[in-house]
Parts: sequence; structure tokens; C-alpha cells
Amino acid sequence: TLGTQWWPLVLVFTIRFARVGKTKDALLAALFFVLAFLACGYHGVIAVAVLPPFLAVLFWGRWDRLKAGLLAAVLAGLALLPVYRMHQNALEPERYARGTEETILYSAAVESFFATSGWNRVYGEIGDGFRTVGPNNLFPGLMVPALVLAGVIVVRRSSERPSREAIALGVLLLTTALVALGPPGSRGAGRGHGDCRLRHTAA
Repeated sequence: TLGTQWWPLVLVFTIRFARVGKTKDALLAALFFVLAFLACGYHGVIAVAVLPPFLAVLFWGRWDRLKAGLLAAVLAGLALLPVYRMHQNALEPERYARGTEETILYSAAVESFFATSGWNRVYGEIGDGFRTVGPNNLFPGLMVPALVLAGVIVVRRSSERPSREAIALGVLLLTTALVALGPPGSRGAGRGHGDCRLRHTAA
């Protein structure tokens, strides 16, 4: 949970940059992306996989943003390069590599999207039947889905088309869920991506 604290700011400033085109917003999005990656490297790697479709929807046809966007992306990459090199040097002597089997092992099961932790005072007992092995409990609660549904109803009643930002966020949500489920044919072991701090310590 602590590792996700920067991601809303990444999305906010990316959307602002897409709307207005200010280089400042692109640089702030890059800054918060770096901080988010440093907070949890696993979330950063997953973001690299799920953000491209989101960015494609936001920036398609807005080619005047390309130069500033590339500058921000390059600066973020340079800022993270020392971390990558440190990680590479630490793992190289161990000849460590992750394969498809391990990806499948730590992917989510469909039922985990309806599961909460056992200590959850609101949904803990209700979600018990969906809880699988490990900490991979992905149920977001009812408030966020309710707000999304309310937004859909408002848009439909006003006969307006969904905004580009709304479509981009929907694409991001779908892409994230697909990545969480793992490779095609994987049912997911339901063990989740684990604790970033513990995993980095082990590495």
C-alpha cells in the first residue's frame, strides 16, 4: 500500500500534460514515476507493462507533446539507471532470471479480485470464500466501483461521450487486470506479488 502512494500523482500530471501540454507537468509526472519506482520496483516494472496503452489513448493525435514527453521519459530513465545497474550487479553472480513458470506462480486468480484480508472489519468474513493462498487480495471495496458506476450513469444521461481521460483510465484498468492474471492459460496461483521490501531484502 505504501508503495502505491506516488502513482495517483503520476496519473494526475500525465493527464494534465496530455490536456495542456506544459513541459512542467511532464517533468513532474516523470519525477513521481521515479519516486514510485523507488518505493516498489515491482510496481514500477508492472507500470512499464500497463502504461503504454493508457498513454496511447491520451496522446494519440497530440503529437506536439511528443518532444517534451520523450524528454521526461529519458530523464526518468537516467534517474533510474543507477538502481538498475545496482540490481543487475547484485543478481548477475547468482545467475538469477525469472521465467514464465514463476510469473504464473505469482499471478492473481480471478477470485482474488473479490477477496480481502481476513482482518478487514467490513469485508473480511464476506470475502472469506474467495480468499486464496497468500496476500493476493485485490478487492477494492464498493466505493470505487460505485463512483465509477455513478460516473457512467451521469455521462449516459447527459448524452455525452466519455472523455478521452475516462477512456484512457478504463483501458488502464483493463490492462492492469489482464497483467495481474498472468500469461494466457494461467489460472493464477493467487499468491500475489508479495511484499516489495521483503523481496528486495532477499535479493
